[in-house]
Parts: sequence; structure tokens; C-alpha cells
Amino acid sequence: MGTTVIGVLLGAVGWAVVRRVAKNPAGLLRWLVPVAVVVSFVPDLALLGGDTPGSGPLAVVALMVMHVVVGVVAVFAYRRVMPVPVR
Repeated sequence: MGTTVIGVLLGAVGWAVVRRVAKNPAGLLRWLVPVAVVVSFVPDLALLGGDTPGSGPLAVVALMVMHVVVGVVAVFAYRRVMPVPVR
């Protein structure tokens, strides 16, 4: 739970920075958000093949789906609170 909050807060900071400094914030966010979500899969994939209980393929896929869901909810919240300007 704590890492989710930290990730969402860091995402909000990144969203705000992109809104402020990018010439085309919507275009940049359109590819940056999916890349960030895919990068968030790396720790999940690192669990595969380990001896940690509950780190089987189904658990890893569940974690990856949770990252996608959190990312979608966060983007909807960011868009509502910090709309991307049309330039």
C-alpha cells in the first residue's frame, strides 16, 4: 500500500512537470504513461522463478494487472485535478 501511494504521488509530480514544461504535454504523456506502467512491471517479473511464497505466474500477472488499474485510476484523477492544456 505504501509503495502505491508513493508511486501515485511521484506520478502526480511527473504529470505536473510535464504539463508545465513540455511543448506538447498531451503527446508526451500519451507515450510516457504507458512506458512508466511497463517499467513498473520489472519488480513483478523479478519475482518469477524465485523462492518467495506466492510468486508464481498467476501472482505476478495479478500484480501487473493491479499496476495497470492503479495507473488508469491515477491518470483519470490527474486529468481531473491537473488538466493538460491544449497548445
